[in-house]
Amino acid sequence: MTGGVARHDVAGRAAWLSGALASRHTPAVRAAAAWGIAQAGLPWTTEVTTAVAEAWEHGDVLNGDVIDGEEWRWSDNPLAETLIAMADPARSAEICLRLTRSQDEDTAECGAVAAVALLAEHPHAYPAFVPVIAATRAHQDTQIRSYADDFDALTPADEGNHTER
Repeated sequence: MTGGVARHDVAGRAAWLSGALASRHTPAVRAAAAWGIAQAGLPWTTEVTTAVAEAWEHGDVLNGDVIDGEEWRWSDNPLAETLIAMADPARSAEICLRLTRSQDEDTAECGAVAAVALLAEHPHAYPAFVPVIAATRAHQDTQIRSYADDFDALTPADEGNHTER
């Protein structure tokens, strides 16, 4: 429902989406509100950054938090789409780093997958993501470390290998 408001209630969505960022809402509602704010090109605030990071801190907010087994029908990767639309590499990297550093595998994977998607879309953002790549490579979980190969494939030629092994 939050995603639908973001797409269709043009006149009232800014206030409605800002209210949906409140911590009293479920992580899925907060994540959808941030997605809507980014997609609509509304101002991105520290409050939105905090809401995104907190919403995704426990892994994929869509697994069992919306309708058991259902995905967001309007987005294959809502976290990455949120960060791409936000168009702020430094804030995006900050969110991805916070998530990727988590010892919770689902949370760390959300951060790594979003970072890979963002860099595939916007390779110019690579310098901001060097700490995310390092955290991915250093993660205790083998699955998370495997995303470093995806980052290596996205390394711009003029950046060299910032993800030394």
